[in-house]
Amino acid sequence: SLQSRGDVSRSCLAGDYVDSVVLPVELQFCSIGGVICDAKKPVPVTDSFQAQILVFELDVPLMKGQQLMCYLHTETLTATLTRLEKLIVKGKPQERRPKCLQKGNVAVVNLQVSRKVCLEPKPAAGAPTSL
Repeated sequence: SLQSRGDVSRSCLAGDYVDSVVLPVELQFCSIGGVICDAKKPVPVTDSFQAQILVFELDVPLMKGQQLMCYLHTETLTATLTRLEKLIVKGKPQERRPKCLQKGNVAVVNLQVSRKVCLEPKPAAGAPTSL
């Protein structure tokens, strides 16, 4: 059974916090950040992805190969910055790839995390998206 905000529910939307009772449960298959899904249509998992980030306070600039903490859904993972794709200035991507990122920069980067996580794949260019 599912409960959302204290009420019994038959379904929930993405992002809703839900209490669930699933029987039988094997603890080896349950973890923080886990997703309950249809066995016929499993949620995609990956250990590398592209993300847009905003850089806050730094002692040293962010560069390729640097280790970071990645806060993803309810998980905290170790991540490695594998590539600096593009710097975004005033909402527009720059033509040249950055060599490093400093305080206040917004950039698109590739990250490699310590273990596979559930992420929705990026829709193909021109594909319709649901809101």
